[in-house]
Amino acid sequence: MLSPLIPDIKHPKWNVVVKLLELIALPRAHKIAGRLKISDVNNFLTSIKVLILADLSEELFRSLSQS
Repeated sequence: MLSPLIPDIKHPKWNVVVKLLELIALPRAHKIAGRLKISDVNNFLTSIKVLILADLSEELFRSLSQS
């Protein structure tokens, strides 16, 4: 069994996560955050990335503990 901290690149959900993280890194995300009048855009986008990964890890821990 793989640790949840080591992604299984073959699993389709990691493809979705990689795509989401790439979208958040685009200049368009910076522009949208600026339009929302967020003062520290880089910190905000990093926080969003961490929240996405934390949510995914929580789901993995939950599924591992139930099996």
